[in-house]
Amino acid sequence: PLQRPGLLLVNGTVFIGFGSHGDRDKYHGWLMAYDATTLQQLGVFNTTPNGQRGALWHSGGGISVDANGYIYIVVANGTFDVNTGGVDYGDSVVKLQFQSGQFQVIDYFTPSNQAALEESDLDLGTSPALILPDQPGAFPHLLATGGKDGRVWLLNRENLGQYQTNDAGAVQVIPDGSDRLFGGGTYWNSNLYFQQVGDFLRQHPMENGVALAPTLSEAEYGGFPNPVPVVSANGTSNGVVWMVQTS
Repeated sequence: PLQRPGLLLVNGTVFIGFGSHGDRDKYHGWLMAYDATTLQQLGVFNTTPNGQRGALWHSGGGISVDANGYIYIVVANGTFDVNTGGVDYGDSVVKLQFQSGQFQVIDYFTPSNQAALEESDLDLGTSPALILPDQPGAFPHLLATGGKDGRVWLLNRENLGQYQTNDAGAVQVIPDGSDRLFGGGTYWNSNLYFQQVGDFLRQHPMENGVALAPTLSEAEYGGFPNPVPVVSANGTSNGVVWMVQTS
């Protein structure tokens, strides 16, 4: 396996994600927990224990945690059968709790076209879960993530939505800006920023927990893989969006 996602440190525990090495079968996605002081292994979670694949890679983006200590991973192509009573989470956002050396799945979201994503190598897992600050509106606790098909998902962290026809469980599905999103986006001052492959930087204002139509930048940074926007600012003023041109 290849260790690619950014690490997560929570209350003295380090969480480390693993995926495939060059997509060489057979492999699984793994999330492992270690004591940050002794480096003793504390727990292990396999994304597809009764199947295969399901890498954790996030294009290098980190493993996420919210203010309540729940951990979020975004799983890439692999076996998916949770909707029929299984335990395999290919192409899914998974919410986990880690207690007493055990990972417990609290909730999940899987796109309704998961089988097509799997067939066409259009991983959902190319971007980490971006935890948004509390929002006004019906769903104050949101996360955003995206994948190789270019869509961006806004999900309710209190009810991720599981697997439903027409993605009815998602709060919002932002249509694809181009064709692929690697590494996710960023949030600042009630705005979401995403830069997809072969596209312009998109700034989506947030209003009552909904992403509005984007403003497009005049400069294209459409290299492969796309750069991940980062914002520097003085609080809520003097914001500057930074990107590394990859082409």
